[in-house]
Amino acid sequence: MWIAGDIGGTKAHLALFEYQDEKLVMVQEHLYKSQEFKNVESLLKDFIKKTKAKNITSCTLGIAGPVVKGIVKTPNLPWIVDRNVLQKETNIENVHLLNDLEAVGYGIFELDAQDVHFLTENKIMQEANCAVIAAGTGLGEACIYFDGKDYKPFATEGGHSDFAPRNEEQMEYLQFMQKRFDHVSYERVLSGAGLVSCFEFFVEKDHANVSFELQERMSKEGGAKVISELAQSSQNAYCERALNFFVRIYGQKAGNMALSFFATGGVYIVGGIAPKIVDALKQEVFMEGFLQKGRMEELLAKIPVVIVLNENAALLGAAHYAKRFV
Repeated sequence: MWIAGDIGGTKAHLALFEYQDEKLVMVQEHLYKSQEFKNVESLLKDFIKKTKAKNITSCTLGIAGPVVKGIVKTPNLPWIVDRNVLQKETNIENVHLLNDLEAVGYGIFELDAQDVHFLTENKIMQEANCAVIAAGTGLGEACIYFDGKDYKPFATEGGHSDFAPRNEEQMEYLQFMQKRFDHVSYERVLSGAGLVSCFEFFVEKDHANVSFELQERMSKEGGAKVISELAQSSQNAYCERALNFFVRIYGQKAGNMALSFFATGGVYIVGGIAPKIVDALKQEVFMEGFLQKGRMEELLAKIPVVIVLNENAALLGAAHYAKRFV
C-alpha cells in the first residue's frame, strides 16, 4: 500500500492506493485546504492518522512548483518541501516528489474513455510527443516525451514565460497588467486570478461599474467560478467577454506548446478550470487560437486536442509513478 498526493496552492488531495487484480485501486482519500497547514509534513501526518494507514511502502506527491534535487519551494504556498525531511518525519522509506504537471503526464495513462473529451475530429493518438497544459490556481505545463518505446513525462515552468499578445486588444491587456506587475507571464492570464483580471480589464476599458450584488457573490464564491458560470449562462456581458478572451489565449498557448514540443501525439487540456468551462472550450474560439500559426496551421490541424474531465489526473499519476518505479 502506498500514498499518492496532488498538492496544489488551493487544495491538497491525498489517497491510499494498492494493487487489486493487477489494477490500481484507491482505498481511502481525503481532501484538504492547503493553506490550513504550515507544511506538507503536518498534512501527511494528519492523513496517516485519519486513515490509520499501516505498512506504507512509499509516498509519491505531485506538487505545484519546480522540483530541484528533491526539494520544492512552492510558488503559491509558503512551503519548502524536502524529500529527505518527509522521509524522516513520516518514517516512510521511499518518498518521491514530482511536479504536479509531470504527475498529470503519468496520470494520462490511467484515464478511461469517459475521462476525456476530444475537441478535434482526429481522435487517433499517435506514438509521439504529447503536451499537457493546465490552468488552475496557476498555469502548469509539461511534455510527455516519446523515445520510440516508452513515454517519459517531464515538467517545465513555461507558464511563467512572457505573455505574448497577438492582437491590439491583447496588447491593451498586457499594458493593463503591466500597471500591476513587473513581469506579465501567461499565468497572469491563464489562471483563476487571470480570469478575474480579464473581467476587470473589460470593465475598466468601458469605464463600467460592477453591481454590489455581483461583487458580493464573487467575494463569497470566488471570482473565477462566478465569472465562468455567468459567462456560460449568458447572464453577464463582461463575464462573457472575459471568458471568450481567456479561452482564445488558452488556445494560443496550447498551440505554442504543440509547436515547441512537436507534440504530434496530442495536446491535453487539464487542470481545475477546464472541466468547468467545457462548453466554452468547445466553441470555435479555442481552436482558432490553437490553429492560427501561419505556415504551421496544417501541421497543427492534424494534432488531437483533448480536454481531460477527470480532475484526479495528477493524483492518479502520482500513484502510477509509484506503481512503475518504486
